[in-house]
Amino acid sequence: MKNLDEYKYLWDGTEPGWKLQHLDKVEWKLVFKFIENGKPTQKELRSLWKLVPELQHYKLPELYKYLKNKSEYSPMEKYGNIEARNIYEKAEEIGLVVTMTGKQKGGYLPISTNTEALLIEDEEIEEVIIKKMLAAGVKVEEIHVD
Repeated sequence: MKNLDEYKYLWDGTEPGWKLQHLDKVEWKLVFKFIENGKPTQKELRSLWKLVPELQHYKLPELYKYLKNKSEYSPMEKYGNIEARNIYEKAEEIGLVVTMTGKQKGGYLPISTNTEALLIEDEEIEEVIIKKMLAAGVKVEEIHVD
């Protein structure tokens, strides 16, 4: 663990009015599974093309070449709660097999008395300072991000 003495100027607990914003966010990953012989059918291909924004720049023959030997497809894009749920529900409605997995993202952001965010590039130092702030009873403001 790093010695924090040289970083006391960031936060040492003597200045009142600090708060921590706790950003709560889930990133969702979608996976579409192809049900026939480990490759997409024409119906699945068209449905995916209409449904997934990152595929819409392909022409259908190009998309088929890209996906023809794949048993599943996962968009590179990670989605927020609302967008993931909308795509998931539409996919199920049109007969696509889809799964969703979420990953918790976010964290704490120290905010000073003059409402400036304290951005600490060194993750180890940031973690120690945040733990000290929490232990000192600094007010935590919950923010849920979609």
